[in-house]
Order: sequence, then structure tokens, then C-alpha cells
Amino acid sequence: MREAKRERIPLGWPTKTSLCKVAKGERPIGFPLWKATSDYLAPKRNELEVAQRPLRVEFGSGGPRVPWRREPNP
Repeated sequence: MREAKRERIPLGWPTKTSLCKVAKGERPIGFPLWKATSDYLAPKRNELEVAQRPLRVEFGSGGPRVPWRREPNP
């Protein structure tokens, strides 16, 4: 929950409730909850990273172009 809050990624109320119970020590964290939360956070982090990149303006023979922000190719 701390990572999601720091990166300003919203979590749903069922996930927050489950993670709060884990934080209070009422129950252990299960693999499905951990896996689902980490799988949800990974693409959201990537979306935020892409949105924070500056726009590039390219000047060429066809005039100025503004390429869209995209994920880098692996």
C-alpha cells in the first residue's frame, strides 16, 4: 500500500481492506493477494513513467513532427 500511495496509484477498497488487515497483523499476506497487487502496480508504474516523459519535437523535410510518447522497445 505504501508503494501505491507514494506513486499515487489508486487501489480498490477490497485490496486496501485486505492489505490493512495484513498490516495490522490480523492475517498473513497470501500469495494471490501479493501477486495480484504487484501485477496491478507494474503496468500502472509504466503508464505514469510514459506520461511524465517530455514531448519531443522533430524537424525534418516534411515539417515539424511531435511523436507520441511510447514505451521503449525492449
